[in-house]
Order: sequence, then structure tokens, then C-alpha cells
Amino acid sequence: MLFKNAVTKFLESYLGVSSPATHNWYVKKLKPLNVLDQKTVDTITIDDLQAVWLSLATRNVRWENHPSGRAKADGPLSPFTLEGYVRCWRRLFNWLIDQEYIGDKNPALKLKRPALPDLPPKAVTTSNLVKLLEASKGNARDHAIVCWLADTNARVGGTAGLMLTDVDYKTKRATVREKGKGGKGKARTVYMSSRTIRSLKSYLRERPDCDSDHVFVGKKGPLTESGIYLVLKRLACKAQICGRYNPHAFRHGWARGAIDNGADLGSVADLMGNTMGVTQKFYARWDDRELQAKHRKVSWLPNEDE
Repeated sequence: MLFKNAVTKFLESYLGVSSPATHNWYVKKLKPLNVLDQKTVDTITIDDLQAVWLSLATRNVRWENHPSGRAKADGPLSPFTLEGYVRCWRRLFNWLIDQEYIGDKNPALKLKRPALPDLPPKAVTTSNLVKLLEASKGNARDHAIVCWLADTNARVGGTAGLMLTDVDYKTKRATVREKGKGGKGKARTVYMSSRTIRSLKSYLRERPDCDSDHVFVGKKGPLTESGIYLVLKRLACKAQICGRYNPHAFRHGWARGAIDNGADLGSVADLMGNTMGVTQKFYARWDDRELQAKHRKVSWLPNEDE
């Protein structure tokens, strides 16, 4: 089978299974392998893949052919982008093995992934949360959004899609429908504190009448995901904060805050609707200064004056 036909079959296998964004990610990551289109899949070697990867690693243009049309910028591709190519190619050849189009050896396994830098935590800090809460007090809806995101760890999609009937004030629970990486909607329960409930009730008392049953609305109808981001951006400018304030940063902040307050990793993962591995890898992260402070707090070595 020609490689180009195999790629087409691979991409077709994800249609209706993965989200459009995931499908487009595969399309983009496989595009550099077009130079191998006329080779048969069983003749492709690590040398073929290594040559394509090297051309990417030495490329000095970012955002080439980006769908948004953003301007090109000089500079090499980031390690995260390069690592994504390797990950995608490995998955393609694993699929070819599963489909018995090639033998049991994956040539992409020998490609080395670039070392990824250890990025700082992506969370809204506690001090910035306080500033956002203060900045939002003059607007009941915006204040409710900040309280909701900080308290429930709901994703922005679940927040935008929250319906009036989804919220149970008596049990302090709400149902959100969120899309994960697979693109499929999944309902889960989130929990609310008394402060969040008070903020929601205060907002709903002055919520404008409209045809929508969505909780969070604007002048033109339900707030979209981008609309919620713009609310937070406006509040961040008003509070003059530095650092992250996007909706997903609230999930990171919630996880870090819960662990700092004594919650075990398993409970945090369950409350976030994640696995323990994902929670630990992406959310339970601290910078060097924070780790040193934690060490001082938990070290069992007695002080000399004790």
C-alpha cells in the first residue's frame, strides 16, 4: 500500500471518533510526511522519518501555513511542536501495525523526542483571584462567573453551556456537560460552596429576561466560551493583574489550591473528572520556590532549638 493511501485510511478512521480539532491536528502533523507519499508503507525506514524530522528541527520559520493566517516569525519550531510530530508519527505506524499493513516493527519508535522544558504552573494565583473577585463586585454576572470558575473547576465549555435547570441550590451541586480531548460530550457533577450559590442567586435576581435558559447571558444571548474569556480579560485589565486569568487557568488554580489545603491526589482527580496521571502531570505542579516552601513545611528534621 502506498503511504499516501495509508495516511488517508488512518485519518478516515478518526472521523466521527475524535473531535474536529484532534482530526485537524493529525492532518497538520502528518503533512511533512507527504514527501514519502509514493513509497509503500513496508519500505519506510527510520532514515526516511529521521530526514523529515531533521528538516523540521532545522526550520527557521514558525506558524508556516497556519490556518489563522497569522504572520510568520523567524525562529525554530518549539520543542513542544517537534515532540508532537514524533508522537503523531508513532501513532500512525502503531495503527498500521494494528491493521496489519506492516509488520510488528514501528520505525518511528527510534525517533528521539526532544526534551521538553519544565514550564511554570499555569494557574491563576491566589492573589490574582482575590483581585479578580474584587474587580468583579460591581457586576453581579461577572462576579458569579469568577466565583463559579474558582469554586467548581468547571471547564469553560461547561460554564458556557450551563442551564438554569442544571443548578441545584439545595444540594449545592450542578451538572455540567463538557467535551474532553476525544470530542465527546460528557456530563459530570460539580460542587458549589455557599459563596458561589449566593453570587449566582444575586446575579439571577437581576439577570435580563431573554429566550435562553442558559445561566450566563449577555445582551445578545448566551455567553460563548470566547465571551467568558473576554469577561475575565476585562476584569484582569481593571484589576491590573499580571499572570494568567483565562478560564482554564482557574482549573489549574483549583487543583493546586485543593492539594495545598490537604486534599489527596485521587480525590482531586475525581472532582476534576480526570485520571490521577493527568492531574499529577498537568495540574499538581509547583515552581522551585514553591517546592522549597513545601519542603520547609513538611521536613521531619527537628530544628536545633527544639
